Amino acid sequence: MDYANRSVHRAIQIIELLKINSPLSLEEIHIILDLPKATVFRLLTQMVSEQWLYRYLADGRYSILSPIFSIDKITLIKLEVSNASNKILKSLFQKTAEPSDLAVNIEEFSIVESSFGETNYRMASKEVIGVIPEAKHSSLSKAYMDIGRQEFRNIAYYPRTSQHWEHRFNWKSPYNAIAVPVRFEGSTIGALNIAVIDEEVTPRLIAERYLETLDQASRDIAAALAKAPRTAAFFRNQDRA
Repeated sequence: MDYANRSVHRAIQIIELLKINSPLSLEEIHIILDLPKATVFRLLTQMVSEQWLYRYLADGRYSILSPIFSIDKITLIKLEVSNASNKILKSLFQKTAEPSDLAVNIEEFSIVESSFGETNYRMASKEVIGVIPEAKHSSLSKAYMDIGRQEFRNIAYYPRTSQHWEHRFNWKSPYNAIAVPVRFEGSTIGALNIAVIDEEVTPRLIAERYLETLDQASRDIAAALAKAPRTAAFFRNQDRA
């Protein structure tokens, strides 16, 4: 088998694997398929650049993005949301040096992308994508459901419940977060938070530091989603229902 055909064959192996088990990391694909890691990385990078695959910001895992591989509609919409928000979450992290989660209501209200992967807090990496924010406690769910609204400089924000931890993995360091709604054509479709880790801070202090930047990021995400065809159509139809 020549080089070109071998590359195509290996790319097909990766696609077939991801159709059954997704998302997967570079390491997992390398081990499962018993292919050289450098080869897998090269093929994954090329398929991401061709928009065949999506690489999650939070944990670096890969999922199929292109509809030519027969992905179900809901998964495609979630991936489109992640893809549209990726650069905005990266930019938000660069401006604040604090991680954020984006949650949207597509079948269920869950986190679809996160910039925790930009930090050193890797213990959360396997728990971020798809986590359902806990109602009444998570800043994300509060922002989505309009519970516990507070304001700073006429911008609404929603703090997480103090001293409450909603995830399955342990976190012994100080942690606090606030969130703002993400709105699409007048309707709340999700929420964006910002978390401060390893520092004893109040939600009010987080708002003073970052709320204006966080609010602008939520507006940028809404604008990006309006340009994402499947997502825009999905939420417009939801609004009519």
